[in-house]
Amino acid sequence: MTGMKMALASAEDMEAAYELCGLLDSISRGYYPAADDDENAPTWFEEDKFEHLQALFKRIEKLADSSGGIHRVVGGFSTVANPANGLIDLTQDVIELHPRLVAALEAVETLAQIRAALAFQQRVQPWMLECFGAEIAADKFERNHRFFEEATEAVQANGMTRSEAHQLVDYAFNRPIGELHQEVGGVMVTLAALCLASGIDMHAAGETELARIGVPETVAKIRAKQATKPKHSPLPEALP
Repeated sequence: MTGMKMALASAEDMEAAYELCGLLDSISRGYYPAADDDENAPTWFEEDKFEHLQALFKRIEKLADSSGGIHRVVGGFSTVANPANGLIDLTQDVIELHPRLVAALEAVETLAQIRAALAFQQRVQPWMLECFGAEIAADKFERNHRFFEEATEAVQANGMTRSEAHQLVDYAFNRPIGELHQEVGGVMVTLAALCLASGIDMHAAGETELARIGVPETVAKIRAKQATKPKHSPLPEALP
């Protein structure tokens, strides 16, 4: 079922409405309703003078030609402010979105972020299978080592020292083992916080890297490096 629609006010309609407001404001302050091109108009309005009343009538008569536009301005806001439509928050002194719309927009943004994250994770899998095959791609210990390597390189690039890294490794491994799902969530939150502090768009960085390592030449290099990787070692390559 489709309800009645209100015509949208144009820029000319808005200009006419503002002109009417300006005229009413001038009269309320006692000023003469001078036209824009009336350079010799008096300053003050005298209601007992015929020529003053005539000038006021001409201004009103001119605005009457735009009455339809003014109706569209007033009617448009009446539609927006109608409580049944739930468009703006009528408890505020300024125009703000209705709390229901604010909540809906936040939910949409959250859903978009979740979908983007899932899409990225799912797009990494084909690359993993192409590079390493199913067995190595699903090897949790290998994935631990490579994640730790990349995380270490990231904080190193962001200014962390070797001493700080060793202190934090000792600190973390001296604590009780956490729950993986919660710890992954902590990784995501702290990575986002690190990127915010460092002026990095984490999503853009991820997309750039996925595109870089997906190039056939890069895939070949990664495969060759994996083939020479020391067996039963967390290191990605043999040390000299």
